Amino acid sequence: MSMIDANLAVLFLKQSFEDVGKVFGPSYIKLLVDYAKQFEAEKLGELPPAEIQTLDDVVNYILKNLDRYPRGYCALVFGNAKADSKIEGATGAAWKRSGLNALKQLMQASGLLGETLELKEALEKSQEFAKSINMAAQLQFIKESEDTVSVVVEKCPFTDSCEAFDREGISRVAGRRECANLICYTAAAQLVTGKQCDYSLVRNEGKCVGKIFLV
Repeated sequence: MSMIDANLAVLFLKQSFEDVGKVFGPSYIKLLVDYAKQFEAEKLGELPPAEIQTLDDVVNYILKNLDRYPRGYCALVFGNAKADSKIEGATGAAWKRSGLNALKQLMQASGLLGETLELKEALEKSQEFAKSINMAAQLQFIKESEDTVSVVVEKCPFTDSCEAFDREGISRVAGRRECANLICYTAAAQLVTGKQCDYSLVRNEGKCVGKIFLV
């Protein structure tokens, strides 16, 4: 059984990337589509279909093949990160903006935005919200201080994306490793607390461990 609703995850990502595309332009979307298509086709053991040219095309390709590759959303996560890295030299602007935009739209009706200033509580409330819409990874939050929370990823739905990041050398500024879970929960914490947050991946062997902190 999947940890998250794959169909919802794909549509959620599509909406967020459409919003980012309005800022970064068609070249960003074209790169994202090309990289996501290549990733998905590789997982399916076939050549990338030449007719897939748009975000709608690649999303439909992924959705119709979820029975063959249930983690098709990882293709979009990878495509976004690689496109961002190609344009910016490292993941950052588009990657963070996509997380913030999509989550804000999802969470506006939840009453969580700006509800608490405490970081660990914000993360826990975000996790409960994610569970309510079948979009939650299995995480443990450990408070280190008022400003820092350790995050232990017990079971991750994005391992395929992260393994591809490592293979292709896709990273944040200064070579810091990327983490799809941490970017989502950092964005959620920022929205709930109304404070700037950042993250770092401490270990990605076995159970991944990261930190989310106020800046």
